[in-house]
Amino acid sequence: MPRLRVLLVDDQQLILLALERMLRRMRSTWEVVVALSGKEALARMEAQPFDVLVTDLYMPGFDGTELLAWTRAHHPGTARVVLSGHQDPVMIHAATRHAHRFLSKPCEPEQLLEVVVQVAEVCALPLDGLREAVAGTVQLPGSPVTCHRVKAFLNDPAAAPSVFQDLVLVDPGLAARVLQFVNSGFFGQARPMAVAREALKLLDRE
Repeated sequence: MPRLRVLLVDDQQLILLALERMLRRMRSTWEVVVALSGKEALARMEAQPFDVLVTDLYMPGFDGTELLAWTRAHHPGTARVVLSGHQDPVMIHAATRHAHRFLSKPCEPEQLLEVVVQVAEVCALPLDGLREAVAGTVQLPGSPVTCHRVKAFLNDPAAAPSVFQDLVLVDPGLAARVLQFVNSGFFGQARPMAVAREALKLLDRE
C-alpha cells in the first residue's frame, strides 16, 4: 500500500516543526513534507502531487487562499485542509471556496490526525475520475469538537443564544458557513457581509 503523502505549509518554522512532531507517529505509513511559503509549496506540488495539503492562510507573496485555489485547479485529487490562527473574515470567506476542512491554531495533535485521516479517505477512492470528482468539490464542516458543542447546544432548550455566538466566533469554518448563509439570496443584502459578529446580529434580529 503506498504511503500517504502530506504537505504542511506555514511561513513560521517553529510551527512547522511542531506540526511534524504531531504527525511523527504516522511516519511508517505517511510521508510528511514541509514548505515555508506558498511558492515553495507550489514548487513541491509541481514536482510531485500530494494526497493531503495542510496550509496556513496568511503568508507573504503567495498566500494560503491562492495555494488552495491553485491546488484545486491543478491537483483536484488532493484533499485540502486549512490550519490557521488568522481571523480575517474576508480571507476566511475566500478560502471556503477551496478548502475541505478548517482547523484553528492552536490545534490538538489528535484533532489534526483525525482530520487528516478523514480527508485522506478521498485518496483511497479509485483513480478513474471519482477521486477527482469528490475532492474537487468543497464541503466545509466545522471541527469535530465544534460539531459536538453545536449538537449539545441544539439539544439544550435552556441554552442562551450567546453560547452559539461564542461557538461561531472561535471556529473559522462555522463562521464562514454563517457568512455564506447571510450573504445568500434569502437575506437580500445590498452588499456582502464579511464580519461574522455582524452576521450573528442579523440572525438574532430575524
